[in-house]
Amino acid sequence: MTKLTFNRKPMPIFAEYRPLYKVSQLLMVLMISSRGGKSSIVRLHLFNWALKNDKRKEALLSASKTGTLDIDVWGLDPSLNAAIQFAVAEKLVTQNSSGITLERKGKDFLGDILKNELMVEDKNYLEKIGKKITERMILKVSESWG
Repeated sequence: MTKLTFNRKPMPIFAEYRPLYKVSQLLMVLMISSRGGKSSIVRLHLFNWALKNDKRKEALLSASKTGTLDIDVWGLDPSLNAAIQFAVAEKLVTQNSSGITLERKGKDFLGDILKNELMVEDKNYLEKIGKKITERMILKVSESWG
């Protein structure tokens, strides 16, 4: 009988799928583009989806200017869910029935990132949007899903 053996080889992971990168983006969205450092998970997925591509970024920026979210559907990314779980475990954020809340430890962690001028492109983009993408806008779109 023939015997099969497998040898695990390291696999490179794109930076945007690495947990630390996703956690940093999550914290940035909560701090820069969320009222009171709070957001629903669906809204966080919208930002995560938009940050992956320039065309999506423009669509979200346009929505922040017009006050109307013209994006009918966006992707729900398992890597963001994993980042949320990691951030909760590290006490950077808390999770409850209404969504995710940024905690002091998360603010401190993000402060170090910003102080060292890391992820400047994402930071500048989120500052342009500000807090103009509201939960009400997300709710209006998500009601049409069902």
